Amino acid sequence: MYLPFCGIAISNAQLFAASRKEYDRSRALLEVVNDLFEEQTDLEKIVVKFTKSFELLSPKCSGDTEIRRKDSVEKSSYSDWLINNSIAELVASTGLPVNISDAYQDPRFDAEADQFSGFHIRSVLCVPIWNSCHQIIGVAQVLNRLDGKPFDDEDQRLFEAFVIFCGLGINNTIMYDQVKKSWAKQSVALDVLSYHATCSKTEVDKFKGRMN
Repeated sequence: MYLPFCGIAISNAQLFAASRKEYDRSRALLEVVNDLFEEQTDLEKIVVKFTKSFELLSPKCSGDTEIRRKDSVEKSSYSDWLINNSIAELVASTGLPVNISDAYQDPRFDAEADQFSGFHIRSVLCVPIWNSCHQIIGVAQVLNRLDGKPFDDEDQRLFEAFVIFCGLGINNTIMYDQVKKSWAKQSVALDVLSYHATCSKTEVDKFKGRMN
């Protein structure tokens, strides 16, 4: 008769631990996002900040993190970045996340690129980055969970939630840059109009003479 109550207590404790863990992850995500949105004026700076922020958000998943814009995914070579092109291109083209537990056993993984870089990739988690118009503007990828285990469903959910804010931040930064350029063009146009709308003293005197 005592054992069923033990089972209930254990079950409740497990549920509480799971909910507490989810609460802590959500709170950590909000804190990281708040820090991320303090910098939305320079695209390179915000990408670097995204990379470092995810390492703080989930230490066990940090491994090696890379965030790239879509144009970089399509044009980069093996020598200028760590992210595995075959997986990144697949995610960028399909819009679907890829979670590989054993990279060398997966046909989608480019083992030659791994050997070329000298960095041994075991597990891969790669997800697309979307903008506000639901267009893919890049990919984010984490490699090799620090404890040696593959990335699980919780890791993927957390990473996908994090990347939503990455997309918002990148989109806002691009919009800010466009607005800044528009203001600069407008300022030049106003200066030109102001220059041509200004009369010299000779022209003013000539105009007064006609009026008299």
